[in-house]
Amino acid sequence: MKRVLAHRIEIYPNNKVITYFVNCFGVSRFAYNWALEFCKKSLTDKGKVPSGYGLSKYLNAIKREQYPWMYDVSKWVVQKSLYNLAEAFQRFFKKTSRFPRFKKRGRCRDSFYTGVGCFKVEGRRIRLPNIGWVRMSQSLRFPGKPLSVVVSRTAGKYFASIQVEVEDAYEYSHICESQASVGIDLGIKDLAVLSTGEKFSNPRALRYYEMKLKRLQRQLSRKKKGSKNRLKARLNLSRLHYRIRNIRQGYIHKLTSYLVKNFALIGIEDLNTSGMMKNHKLSKSIADASFYEIKRQLVYKSLLSGSHIEVIGRFYPSSKMCSVCGFKKEDLTLSDREWYCEGCGLVHDRDINAARNILRVAVGQAETINACGDFARPSSLWIWRGLKKQEGGGSC
Repeated sequence: MKRVLAHRIEIYPNNKVITYFVNCFGVSRFAYNWALEFCKKSLTDKGKVPSGYGLSKYLNAIKREQYPWMYDVSKWVVQKSLYNLAEAFQRFFKKTSRFPRFKKRGRCRDSFYTGVGCFKVEGRRIRLPNIGWVRMSQSLRFPGKPLSVVVSRTAGKYFASIQVEVEDAYEYSHICESQASVGIDLGIKDLAVLSTGEKFSNPRALRYYEMKLKRLQRQLSRKKKGSKNRLKARLNLSRLHYRIRNIRQGYIHKLTSYLVKNFALIGIEDLNTSGMMKNHKLSKSIADASFYEIKRQLVYKSLLSGSHIEVIGRFYPSSKMCSVCGFKKEDLTLSDREWYCEGCGLVHDRDINAARNILRVAVGQAETINACGDFARPSSLWIWRGLKKQEGGGSC
């Protein structure tokens, strides 16, 4: 199975290479802004803008006379920015994203692209155009055909994200050898509660560093704009944000890898994260939990591990419905962590009961997929055994 995998590796450039990187970041940003201004002027009533090839062709005609400094960097730096803008307009016309905006220095992601044939990877070093070899923190994990590399800067550190086309992607993933199924209920107190009864606590990385984050933001606001002290304060703040992101991402990666490795069928709710963020009392905790990131990682990791993800509708009453008798408790509130079922007389843990309901619906959806689908119909024997084992004969 051929797939394209990416490996993000930290690199250690010297001062000369850093200067070249900064020039590439600036040229990429300028090309994007120039193309956006050009598209705004040429935007027709029918909603048509030049393609990436058209923008590149027009810029090449005037580049030597008006922007000769663009030749100091690789051609891929400019071309990729133009094609990125063309893709942004396509998403806007499809109403999947908003209108493209200009990139401002210091407020956008600093990165540039290099295509196939213009770079080389050997061991723990990478050869980039116009600068030569640069040390990497580790060697490339995926042997195959390198397609592209994106050099980026985050919190004063530089990274190279290398895309490689591999022949057998299963060799570099967690292969699921189990036939078990599981339902997952995501929350704030416990990040994930499984239908098996397992609970994964929420690391709350943002909450842990909240006071330090406020202090660094206050220090940054007091520095004079344009001063070196302001640059130092901004770097300290970005480093803390980078640490928070690493804690959150590391925990989610461990959680999702565990799930796709041990369960063949995974049921998860389609949460309305953007709508939940409108609740000002819970928005910070919801953003810190990263529900969408958990779903995104589960989806792409399941393609490599052989697991299957079933997404349950967001309006399904998983918390209010009894997983044993089907009784629905209409007056259940968010503060009720345990509730008594009037139908069968059991006391349910809110999260575990929701996870079991999600599992039941996920199994039902998976059984309806025919042989032409992405997931082979599971055996009713192991589904029945999994449900009986998790329900424990009716006890919660």
